[in-house]
Amino acid sequence: SRARAPWLLAGPLVAGLVLLACNAWAFGGPFQTAYTHMQDFKNEGLLLGMLHWPDLRRLYWLSIHPFRGLLYCCPVFLLAALAAAKPFQTRTVCLDSVFAVAVFGYFLLFNLCFNGWTGGWGVGPRLLIPGLPFLYIFVRPGWARFPAFSGLVASLSSTIILAAATAILILPGPTFRPP
Repeated sequence: SRARAPWLLAGPLVAGLVLLACNAWAFGGPFQTAYTHMQDFKNEGLLLGMLHWPDLRRLYWLSIHPFRGLLYCCPVFLLAALAAAKPFQTRTVCLDSVFAVAVFGYFLLFNLCFNGWTGGWGVGPRLLIPGLPFLYIFVRPGWARFPAFSGLVASLSSTIILAAATAILILPGPTFRPP
């Protein structure tokens, strides 16, 4: 209910105020962070030194490219794409689905704009990781529609992730250019 909404927002508000106070203490200002002081990571002319207009070419690199592609390193997310491809059978849209798409879209948009999107030493698109649980919501309908294919991509995904975890892959990426 609306009467309970302020209580729901109180936790994130307190956490945000604590973070702003910590930044002010550690870096000299509430909106200063460690990244603000890393000169080799910033580019002149970009928003906050790190964000530019979305580069749509990165959709290829973040989806199917062998370097950081989500569908390359974890093909089970193909089920989400297949489930989303089915036309809507009802005229109502579930608010949960809209929220999930919005959260994943936010992280995807961040990756398209961030100058260090290839950074890190891991497997897959590391800056999409917080949005993956929201994308995973759409895997279940895909699993129900395509059970045989689902077993195949789930096995393949498990094998790839197990191989990556046991081999301790370290894949350094260039910071300011395509992979």
